[in-house]
Amino acid sequence: MRNGARKAMVASPLRWFVLAVATLLFGGILGSPFHSSERALLAEPGLLYAFDHHPVFSRAFHLALHLAALWLAAGLFERLPTLRAARVALLLYAIHPLHTQSLASLEARPHLLAALLSLAALRLWTRGHLWPALFFAIPATLAAPAALALPLVLWLWASPEDRRISAAPLGLLSGVGLAALLHGFNPSAVSFAAPPVVLVQTLFHFFLPIGLSADPELRTAPLAVALAAAVLVTLAFCLWRLKTAPRLWLASALLVLVPAPLLINNTAVPAGAAPHAALALLFLCGAAGWLLAQADARLLAPAAALFAVVTLLQVQTWQSERAVWLDAVRAAPGKASPRLRLAPLVEPRFALELLEQARRAAPGDPALALEFAAALARAGRPVHAAVEWEMARRLSGCAPSLRLRLNQLTPAGQPQPCLSSPEPSH
Repeated sequence: MRNGARKAMVASPLRWFVLAVATLLFGGILGSPFHSSERALLAEPGLLYAFDHHPVFSRAFHLALHLAALWLAAGLFERLPTLRAARVALLLYAIHPLHTQSLASLEARPHLLAALLSLAALRLWTRGHLWPALFFAIPATLAAPAALALPLVLWLWASPEDRRISAAPLGLLSGVGLAALLHGFNPSAVSFAAPPVVLVQTLFHFFLPIGLSADPELRTAPLAVALAAAVLVTLAFCLWRLKTAPRLWLASALLVLVPAPLLINNTAVPAGAAPHAALALLFLCGAAGWLLAQADARLLAPAAALFAVVTLLQVQTWQSERAVWLDAVRAAPGKASPRLRLAPLVEPRFALELLEQARRAAPGDPALALEFAAALARAGRPVHAAVEWEMARRLSGCAPSLRLRLNQLTPAGQPQPCLSSPEPSH
């Protein structure tokens, strides 16, 4: 206990230092305006986005969530074997570029809240306050798919004495998570090929944050899935053979990362790895701090500086919606969705080229036909726009996700198609 108090006291100035560094690095997101997808979220009912009247307030709230998570993470990192490992883990968690997308996008707010609430629950749980920890663990489980693994994570982090008396609180938490999972779950939207690919992609971006994208291309071909699974099995075997490996931290990260890609299509979160990695980053940074504790400071300092530069570049990119989706198009040349998001932000002739490329990847997508109609109307070709609009109406059947856009693009003189149209039957 005395040694733990000494580490906490020494780490206290470091907490304020990393808070200042994180504020300096991510402060640029305060100047980021709302993107088109975020404006759509603002119209949703409920309290999650009810007070987001100005983008500065929204970005500041996300930055405050990150700083609060840093403060809690500092206490958790003190459980690492050495003080230097805790310092490395905390600094890495403060500056990692993967935080940028979560901080600069309203779509990631549930994951930020889940990460913070999970941290609070884990801090209470490791101190033996099992039932009070549920006060934070239950809303975390309801907030985001990544927190559905929280009961297993808490069980791993419990002491042998607490594990014998944790059946009741963990059973209650698991029941709440299962109920949230079954509510509105759509099995047909789940891709079981995604988890190995997402796991390998997230681990790659964690250690080498290059090619980051708001909508990365996930290769779910059998060969890609088999290679990703082989990489994970090899890594697991190597870590199992290392007696000093941070197994607890890595197991927690994998438990958090596995359910998110399974459920990603059942949420409003984009398919990128960064948002649902908000909680997993904590455990990955803990493992990295453990492994890098003995590394030479002459190597760690340039690596930290490089990560900080990448973070600044990412923050600058997220200040412009057009820049975000330009990067996404470059990173995913065979994917339709980044081109669909970029098309309304560029000149009509470039938008039509982007949409032609996207149509080759997704020929029957009604959203593409809608954007074609919008681009053709902007290009001064109303007859062609009306054809695309009619195609979109037939393909979509006035689906709820496209109803507003259909009504906005209705040619002049025609009735609104989705004001009284019945929902399509499936």
